[in-house]
Amino acid sequence: MELNDRISLDALQPAEITAKAEQLGVKKTGLALANMFVLALLAGLFISFGGISATTAIAGAGATLPFGVTRVLAGAAFMFCLVMVVVTGAELFTGNTLMVVAWANRKITVRPILRNWAVVYIGNFAGSVATAALMYFSGQYAFGKGAM
Repeated sequence: MELNDRISLDALQPAEITAKAEQLGVKKTGLALANMFVLALLAGLFISFGGISATTAIAGAGATLPFGVTRVLAGAAFMFCLVMVVVTGAELFTGNTLMVVAWANRKITVRPILRNWAVVYIGNFAGSVATAALMYFSGQYAFGKGAM
């Protein structure tokens, strides 16, 4: 099978998007607890790195760049880390709220959704706290003469 046979860049119609969200919701409830937690931890790390990147872009630009340009740079820095979540398949709580599509179509029940949400929320939180600890113990918060 060639690469082009496996990857499709065609836009999905609304009904196809719903079906895809349903399939993903069912798939996410079948993840092993340890895998789910590790993927959630990674997502928390990636998103918090995005926050650090955006903050660094804003602090580094300071008064030398116009306000709008600074915000675009911050958004681009954050977006790169969000792309890391998507590309790696990490479990981010905000994306997992779409699991209700599978529930609405009676493909899954409430209990596995709540299990997933709890594990992913805790994993995302743990990843972000780990990043905050890294920022603190590395002293990065003091970079840029306290601009961070």
